[in-house]
Formats: sequence, C-alpha cells, structure tokens
Amino acid sequence: MRLALLFAAVVGAAFPLPVRGIDPGSAQGTMTSDGVAVGLHHALALFYGNEEGLLDGPEIRLLLSDRDVAPAALSGPILDRLEQLARKGDVRGLVLRLDPQQPVTAPIGGTVLLSPADPERSLTFLELEGGSGIEDWRLTDTRASGRLAFSIAGDTPADTVTVQAAFSAPRFRDEVTARLIGPEAADSAPAQALVRWNEALHRGDIETLKALSSDDKYAELLAFRAEVGDEALRKVVAAEPSGAELKRQIKEVLVRGDRAFIIMVDDDDARNFAATTRIGERWVID
Repeated sequence: MRLALLFAAVVGAAFPLPVRGIDPGSAQGTMTSDGVAVGLHHALALFYGNEEGLLDGPEIRLLLSDRDVAPAALSGPILDRLEQLARKGDVRGLVLRLDPQQPVTAPIGGTVLLSPADPERSLTFLELEGGSGIEDWRLTDTRASGRLAFSIAGDTPADTVTVQAAFSAPRFRDEVTARLIGPEAADSAPAQALVRWNEALHRGDIETLKALSSDDKYAELLAFRAEVGDEALRKVVAAEPSGAELKRQIKEVLVRGDRAFIIMVDDDDARNFAATTRIGERWVID
C-alpha cells in the first residue's frame, strides 16, 4: 500500500514549469526533408540526467515542431513516445540531443520527426559535427535559445535534411520522482506487471498480454507474431528468462511522472530495461 500511495502522489510532478509567467516556447523557420517542408512554430527544451545509466551521459533535448508537445514526450532514456507521435503524424519537426557540458562544440545527434512513406522504415537520424548547426546559443536555468542553420545531404531524399529556424524554448527538467532499489524495486507494482507480462508471454496467454500491454505494445506483439509465425515466436520466447529469473534480475525502478523504467542486470552484467506506463491504478508494458 505504501508503494501504491507513493506512485499515486508523484504522477504529474515530473516536469515542473521553469518559472511562473515565463513565455511559452516558440520557433520561426522551416525544416525540409524527403521533399516535405515543415513549418516550425513551437520549441521545448528538457534536461535528462541519465539516472538510468543507459546512455553515454546526460542530455539537453531540444524539440522544434509544428505543434505544441507535452514535456513528457521527451522523458526517459528512450524517446519512444515522441517517435510514436511522429509515426502517426501527430507531430512533425526534429529533436536534437546535446551534451550539457559542450552543447555547441560536441557532436549533436538528432531525429527527424516525419512519418516515413514506408511504415517499415525507421525515422531519419542525423548527426551534426561539433561547432556546426547551432548559432547564437544561449542557455539559462529556465530557457534555451538560438538559431539552427544546417543542411545534410543524404543518399536518398528521406535522408536529406535542411533546417533554418530561430527558437526560444522553456527549459524543463526530467525529474525522477521515485527511485526504488533491490527487493523494493522487484516487489513494486511496475515490476510485478512486467513479471506477469513475461509469464503470460511464456504461456502464450494473448488475453493477459493484451490486458498488461499498452495499445502500441500489443500491436507490436501481434505484428511480430504475424511476421515470424507461432513456431518462431515460441523459440524466441523460450530464450527469454522465466518470470522468477526476470524478477531476480530487477535491480532498480525509476519513476518519471506516469512512467516507470525498470532496470535489469543479467548474469553477464549486461544492463537492460523495460518501460511501463501507469493508467489509472494499473501499470502496463510499453
């Protein structure tokens, strides 16, 4: 009960506004990729501290988009929510990942948020050399501003990206609102949901998997099953750890708003994770 109350209390507290009355984010410019020109009107910056230890280090994530996007879409070690929005056509633009210590001089990675014509194709990733692409950069505790000016020529039109835009973005921080370690992590509600999901996967219990999955996760599972067939799926599942073994591997659970990221370490010290989302009083696998 204590853990349930803890999770209920922290949901929604992960993205404090920088300062009351601060101007909303704005951008003025365009991004062109795959022959499509996208007007960039909104800007958002979020500091991610890499508390999960899955990336090379902390990041400043800078989003320029055609419409307003909630800070939660930039939260956590992966940007799956943002990429899902892009694939569905619910946002267009780009997100850049900057080194907080060397935001302009270090190489900058990014993703073009434009739904590909082929749904099997990945989103376009880009990398800017240090010292190029961002001009007039300014970062404070509450705001990031500057200008993007770059063009990357790819092997295909989809890999070619040109951006010209000025931006002024409120800066949020991706707060860890709860951190559970050891047995407390393994016994937590998100971890228990993951273990039940894993056990249902081993049983081939599709109805339970549906109940314990987000809509996107369930669709992904069905698509994989249709692609490889039941026999190949059973072989893949057989190689996965059992529910008891999976629970033993769970070392930490980090909660960020309505999401929890479960950190697992196997016998070879390989670090892995699973993402879950809180819907009402239950947790589902993303």
